[in-house]
Amino acid sequence: MCPNANCSGVLDLLPCRGHSGYPVTHFWRHHRGAIYFQAKGIHDHPKPELKASAEARRHQRTLRSQKMAEVRTSAWSAIILVTAYFLLLNLSLYVNNLTILYS
Repeated sequence: MCPNANCSGVLDLLPCRGHSGYPVTHFWRHHRGAIYFQAKGIHDHPKPELKASAEARRHQRTLRSQKMAEVRTSAWSAIILVTAYFLLLNLSLYVNNLTILYS
């Protein structure tokens, strides 16, 4: 259980052997209704990522993928427009040639 009296959460203790093979010692202290965790030693795993930065990274990835989809769509639209233009140009030349032949 959480050592904070106002919290009903559960603390998961994860072992860390990053301090010359000895466990890293964790401390916590209460200050103004909050708990601050401190560690002594060097950890053998990366620091946990904050939720806000993880969500910001995911949001940026979503925006980037949406922008790439828009770019792909606009590129295909341009290709279709150019192709349609050349088809209409060839069709008009063909009709002009037929008009000249049968006049």
